[in-house]
Amino acid sequence: MWDFGYRFSQPFIQEDLVYFIPKGHNTVKVRGGYSGYAHGGASPEEVLVPAAVFKPTKLTWKGPALRFIELKIDRKIGRAVFYIQRIISIKIEIQNPNSEPIRILQINVLNPRADVKKYSNPEIGGEKSEVISVDCYFDKTALKEDELIIQVNYEIEGEKHTTSLGAAAEFKSASAVGFSLKDLKKK
Repeated sequence: MWDFGYRFSQPFIQEDLVYFIPKGHNTVKVRGGYSGYAHGGASPEEVLVPAAVFKPTKLTWKGPALRFIELKIDRKIGRAVFYIQRIISIKIEIQNPNSEPIRILQINVLNPRADVKKYSNPEIGGEKSEVISVDCYFDKTALKEDELIIQVNYEIEGEKHTTSLGAAAEFKSASAVGFSLKDLKKK
């Protein structure tokens, strides 16, 4: 019988007992009317117990990609041109690289001083992009500024984040000499 299995004693306990594990498959005879053998013994699938340790981890979300679209660029100076004391619509494309949707919470103009009159407040689906239109009213103090910076506050899976987008800009007065109504005409 000892040829059908493995004999061993407890390695950490002093005792006179000898233990036996049958080797391989089909080594244990089934009781009752069944004439075959049941598997068992010291095969890997009988003596190894798979185990896994899981722990929760916080996902790291990628920030959305932002870009201005349809900006009026003055080719001579290489800057976007905006007029003060008028409601100006600025379009921003937001690309969501994550599998979960992003919800826009708030849009602010950080530079120059401006009031955001309204903006579309979309939810941008996972791995999709949307264009947001932001209506801004630039203050007279914008004439001294040379950069537009817009901040976008958004939420993904309950986590709030902030990102910003900037562009070199020139702010002009619509009542200044040399102004033409053609400058306000949309193309």
